[in-house]
Amino acid sequence: MRMSARRFGPLGGSERTTSQMRPDSYTVSYRCVQLDGAAQDSTCTITVDGCGSFETRDLAITVQRDGERLSIEVAPQVPVVLERFTLTLAHEFALGERVMLNGYQSWTTTTWLPAWAGMRGLRGVPKPIVDRYAIDMIGDYRFAEYEQLLNVQHGYTYGVFKQGAQCALVGSLDESRGFTLIRSRAAENKIELEPECPARALEPGSAVVLGSYALVEGSESQVYDRWFALSGVKARPVRPLVGYSSWYRHYGEIDHAKLEADLVGARSAFAGLVLGDASRVFQIDDGFCKVGDWMRVDAAKFPGGLAPLAQQAVEAGFLPGLWLAPFVCEAQSRVFAQHSDWLLRDESG
Repeated sequence: MRMSARRFGPLGGSERTTSQMRPDSYTVSYRCVQLDGAAQDSTCTITVDGCGSFETRDLAITVQRDGERLSIEVAPQVPVVLERFTLTLAHEFALGERVMLNGYQSWTTTTWLPAWAGMRGLRGVPKPIVDRYAIDMIGDYRFAEYEQLLNVQHGYTYGVFKQGAQCALVGSLDESRGFTLIRSRAAENKIELEPECPARALEPGSAVVLGSYALVEGSESQVYDRWFALSGVKARPVRPLVGYSSWYRHYGEIDHAKLEADLVGARSAFAGLVLGDASRVFQIDDGFCKVGDWMRVDAAKFPGGLAPLAQQAVEAGFLPGLWLAPFVCEAQSRVFAQHSDWLLRDESG
């Protein structure tokens, strides 16, 4: 491994003296099911020199590079369901390089790691505990592959690769069609972009943009600013939030008396802190109702509802907060009993 200029470029490319990204070759691989006649699996891997269009027996694929923007478009040659598509960029990883790949959500890894480190996932967590608490449903553990290899890491939407003070960022410019999985393979000098494919059948004559990405370099603040600018994201004039959440003390075991006592403690704890223009928050988390029945507060735990606590929080100088997960419900909830047709189901029902 060589300490080298940072870049995205051709697989096995020569040393560069600048950090400018010049991806002039890509590896494209995909898996699909052809629907004309008897369904059959079809796979293809191809390395392409330069941007442009090329055809396989299944797809016409276009990879376009316009400055710091990269886009991928496919047009089926025959009726297909595209199950997986991967675009691989070359990136020569340095020994001291660090990687930060955005996790699927807050229960998955989002932190700076050495490029040569791996991701443990749920390795080491006893299966009875995983099954009892459905831990593998909290994150991406059921649908993303944790390869348990050193130097292989993955995340979603954006990733930053840092050597010294210089960074390279790969970031999606449009996640409206689904998340992009980004995987780094340091030992192979590869970064893989795997956009979420349409679940529907694709017909000949239709073109689908699978992904569009920013590839930018600079300081850490510069790459984020440039990605936001390319995405059309403008800063919002919002105040930072700091405060208390009941989850991190009680999990779901909360009631009015516990939170009333915690409010007194939170007020005391924050009294001596200088927070600038930050807003103080007192947030009631999971446990105030059956998950899914957000408008039906547990009367045994909160006889007067949540309004009295909210008013006390305001009087103590806090902004009242409430945890919701609007796309989830418990099997014991009224939503589950009365609106089972709202639930997404697998092949087993």
